[in-house]
Amino acid sequence: MPVVWLPTLGTAAMTMSSSIFRWLVLSALAIGILVVDQRLPLGIAGGMPYVLVIGLTTRLSGNKPSWFWAAACSALTILGFFLSPAGGLLGHVLANRALAILAIWFTALMVVRHKNATAAQAQAIEDLRESQANLAAAQQIAKLGSWVRDRKSGEVTCSIEFLRLFGFGPGDKPDFESIVGRIHPNDRAHFARALGDAIEAHAPFLATFRIPLPSGLERTVTARGEFTFDDAGEAIRSAGTVQDVSGTQHMETTLRTTQRRLAGILDIAAEAIVSIDENQSIVLFNKGAEQTFGYMAEEVLGQPIDLLLPPRIRGRHRGLIDRFAEGTDISRYMFDREEVWACRKDGSDFPARVSISRLDIDNETVFTAILRDISAFKETEAELESERTLLRTLMAAWPEMVYAKDKESRFLTANAKTATQMGAGSPEEMIGKTDFDFHPPHVSAEFFASEQQLMESGQAMLEQEQHFRGPDGETLWLSTTKVPVIKGGQVVGLVGINRDVTERKQMEGGLLAAKEQAEIANRAKSEFLANMSHELRTPLNAIIGFSEIIARQTMGPIGNSQYCDYGRDICEAGRHLLDLINDILDLSKIESSVDELHEDEIDVEVTLRAVMRMLRERADQAGLELTADIQDGLPGLYADERKLKQILVNLLSNAIKFTESGGKVTIKVWCRHEGGYAFRVADTGIGITPQDVPKAMSLFGQIDGRLARKHEGTGLGLPLTKSLVERHGGSLELQSEVDVGTTVTVRFPAARIVSEPPDLAVTG
Repeated sequence: MPVVWLPTLGTAAMTMSSSIFRWLVLSALAIGILVVDQRLPLGIAGGMPYVLVIGLTTRLSGNKPSWFWAAACSALTILGFFLSPAGGLLGHVLANRALAILAIWFTALMVVRHKNATAAQAQAIEDLRESQANLAAAQQIAKLGSWVRDRKSGEVTCSIEFLRLFGFGPGDKPDFESIVGRIHPNDRAHFARALGDAIEAHAPFLATFRIPLPSGLERTVTARGEFTFDDAGEAIRSAGTVQDVSGTQHMETTLRTTQRRLAGILDIAAEAIVSIDENQSIVLFNKGAEQTFGYMAEEVLGQPIDLLLPPRIRGRHRGLIDRFAEGTDISRYMFDREEVWACRKDGSDFPARVSISRLDIDNETVFTAILRDISAFKETEAELESERTLLRTLMAAWPEMVYAKDKESRFLTANAKTATQMGAGSPEEMIGKTDFDFHPPHVSAEFFASEQQLMESGQAMLEQEQHFRGPDGETLWLSTTKVPVIKGGQVVGLVGINRDVTERKQMEGGLLAAKEQAEIANRAKSEFLANMSHELRTPLNAIIGFSEIIARQTMGPIGNSQYCDYGRDICEAGRHLLDLINDILDLSKIESSVDELHEDEIDVEVTLRAVMRMLRERADQAGLELTADIQDGLPGLYADERKLKQILVNLLSNAIKFTESGGKVTIKVWCRHEGGYAFRVADTGIGITPQDVPKAMSLFGQIDGRLARKHEGTGLGLPLTKSLVERHGGSLELQSEVDVGTTVTVRFPAARIVSEPPDLAVTG
């Protein structure tokens, strides 16, 4: 029965989560064994069932309860001896009980030792894992991988970092051939040679090689290893590390390159470069110094710097170096403080330009001087100063603009005349500046472009006339000569001379304008007389002819109705003649400035409506559509109302006169805040060419000739209208196209608006 139910009960007990319940189960199990034991003869149950209790303690609790249950089970075994029924041999029973107790304690001991061993093993495994993790982290940080290779079995054990360096995945298990296959093809022979040499010499292995990466870059690594040899001297095992040295190798290569470059720079430098230590002994003397001082480097290295200085300044020089060493500056340009002199091997002195720097290296201070012999420069400078003085004297006395510019068109020098014309306070203020600092951008851009073209071509510009706006706003005309300055076969700048020809240009312009005006006036007079001979003759002939008919009563007594028609014809002819004479008189008044404006606030819409009514019948008779487009809410206009009506009548009459039947004449009126009042008269008439627009706007100008005239008039309508508009401070613009029509736009300035126009003003 115990074989059946005790394991089942133990399994059930092991699934319990409550500690108290586990103790109750173990206690009940021990008591149950005791009850069974005391009922069996001779203690047949013995101590073996109690071993099960000890085993259960291992699964249900810690180590200490094992000892407790061993003691408890031993006591129960002894108690069972006394409680079990008598029978058998006493010695047999006692031996059975003694063996049972021994088994109980041996089991407890084994359980405890097993438990301790299991715990120690688990801790060791955990420590091993932690060590491996730390080792992997350290290898990753150091970019250092490790490997072990059994050369007989071919098995290779690699660290994770080793796999990463060779481009394998963390779970890969490459063999030796796969690893070698990741080495750059050009480095494999070197790797194999280093491996063979190490085995042959029984020495450590060392090789550096490249590993191509999928990205196209390369990784440089250094492999180190050692071999284990058998008694026959054959390598049976190898182990070692591989480390990424790409950055180190790059730094070493860069350092070597930098050192070579520095040495090369020192050798080819034209300046003398001399370094001294804290004792002012020479520690560096380049080839430039050899050429400058006449010494070879071997002659001066380790010698005091006094060797290169004139005796008169040696003491002062030492003091300067000591103060420089104590100061905070790390470099100093000595020529700025005082003139520096040096001494050649032959004992001759020479002026020098010197810069000195201080460098602290490993608790040692090194002073390095870069020196240039400026003897030739000094001589040239003296000659140039003499020439400059002469040039400045000539430029100052020169009556015209004289200047020089560099390759970027910046002023290098200029005389007083140039400064005055450019609006500068003095010639010195112009140095380093360009035309953009004195002229508008578009003018400066034109000057700059011509100068750049001149310097690119190398061709001089002679007596070219240019104009620009001077500082007082007046237009200046210059006759300009610019010559490129060539140095070493290259254009380095230019010299310019500008002669002011403004007065001459004004005289030429005045003469030309006067000539053109005279020609226009003469031509206009001739055309006017030719046209007027017809214009005046026609109405006068009508007046004379109809008057004779009426006077002679040719058609019968005066009572005949036809006399009324002739009377109307006489009236129309007289009015037409009067209009012609009025136009001439009005123009004469305007030109003689005796025509005064009688200005007042005008309701523009009312005035325009009145003009439309005056001309409506004439438009209807001509078969034209006459319309007006007037902006709503127009403000008042301050002007001469009679003159405004005359302007509108002239524009609309012209449009009606030169538009064929079926055409359209439109007047549009609007007002804007910034633009003032605008009147635009547009027709669909015969139009004129752009070349004839100036003639139409001139006095007595008529487009059709005397022998081919189709429209009557003096040709004074548009000029008269333009004069009236300009008297109000306005402007007149005419646009026309043949067989399309003509548009005339009259604008009055915003100052003549009596009140603000509405926000939704129509734009024109």
